[in-house]
Amino acid sequence: MTHPIADGGLGFTFKWNMGWMHDTLDYFHVDPFFRRGAHDKLTFALMYEYSERFVNPLSHDEVVHLKKSLLEKMPGDTWQRFANLRALLGYTITRPGKSLLFMGTELAPQREWNHDASLEWHLATDPRREGIDLFLQELGALYNAQSSFWRRDQEPAGFSWIDVADKEQSVLAYARFDGIQHAVVVLNLTPVPRSQYRIGAPMAGAYRYALNSDAERFGGSGFPVPSEVTTDPHPYHGFAQSMELMLPPLSMLILLPDPLPAARALSLESFATRADDGESVSKVSNVTKPKKPKREKLRSERDKKARAGKIERREQAAREKAERKQMSGEKNAKARTAKEQTAKGDTRNGKPPEEKPPNGKPGKEKPQHEKRPKEKPRKEKQPKPKVPHEEPPIVTKRARTKRPPTVPPGHPPALPRVRRGVASRFVLLGVIAAAVAIVCVRLGIWQSLRLADIRHERRQVDN
Repeated sequence: MTHPIADGGLGFTFKWNMGWMHDTLDYFHVDPFFRRGAHDKLTFALMYEYSERFVNPLSHDEVVHLKKSLLEKMPGDTWQRFANLRALLGYTITRPGKSLLFMGTELAPQREWNHDASLEWHLATDPRREGIDLFLQELGALYNAQSSFWRRDQEPAGFSWIDVADKEQSVLAYARFDGIQHAVVVLNLTPVPRSQYRIGAPMAGAYRYALNSDAERFGGSGFPVPSEVTTDPHPYHGFAQSMELMLPPLSMLILLPDPLPAARALSLESFATRADDGESVSKVSNVTKPKKPKREKLRSERDKKARAGKIERREQAAREKAERKQMSGEKNAKARTAKEQTAKGDTRNGKPPEEKPPNGKPGKEKPQHEKRPKEKPRKEKQPKPKVPHEEPPIVTKRARTKRPPTVPPGHPPALPRVRRGVASRFVLLGVIAAAVAIVCVRLGIWQSLRLADIRHERRQVDN
């Protein structure tokens, strides 16, 4: 859908990621106690994430036709529903791909969307809805300020799993990259808080909590979380360093590294290079990947190659066509000369063509006796006798006669059979007649009762 036309695609800018939408909503619909069995639904979409340029839609089609609103899809009590909704919106916006939210999502309506009515604007004054609105405002501002969330959306170098396999605790951790700049996102999708939860860190140093969906101002529980965490030189999740976090219940955390000193930024060039240079991020590796041309240059080169290939294929086809014509002309000329030589005789060596004997074999000639064809006696055609014209007799369709069924002795004679269609019609007419009769009787009774009431009322008035 989104590949260039020169590469066989349709050339669209984006495509809705419907598979991700259905899998994600199915996961969040599951009770947190059973989410360990549905963990793969939340992670499978990354297997085909970079096959197209995707949009992550939470559209109107999922909040109509008895599918419930996003808030009503969430399990648990009222607090858990709002906490799940905040985690869902945070995961939608921080993962790869562009986000598409339906109008009124910030109001967290309880009813489905109705195209015949306006949005439930009166919910905007509810403290819990105000928390959802404020959470989306701060998340959107952070998304706009951090290019690691959007600059390399369609490149594998812009995303890396940190912990994808913790099914038992339903915890996900991943990082978004834009050169040296990066952000760490952690999701705790159970109502159980996790203390001293260790994950790998992309680089050594301090990380600060940039956003916590469980904060009290968003309507969360206010689980105590430090403002900053420092990494330890303890390898974990494939990284050379790690850090211990406090995970609130049903929450999403975003951690950002502190401003990098110049010396440490130079030491991190082996881990990731700046996006302006066009080099891709290498996960904990001292080997930098070679520079790649920009997307526009790549597309122009692909277009040039495609055009050159088309021109070359056309020229090759024209050459092959001319060769086939030339070969067919030569064959026709040879065939014509061969026919002429056979008709006139082969005079290339100055000798007339050899005459074969009548019997087709060389040697002594056998005398040929002339055979006269026998004359067949001619048969005289006798004229057909003329038959006077008679009109064809009118043939009428003879009625079918069925033999009466044989009845064994001692049994009563069988009743005549009636066709099923006729019987069903009689039954249907009888039912309709009975229904009409019942309706007429009820109408007559009702009318008589009504007249009696009217007469009684008149008598009372007269009295």
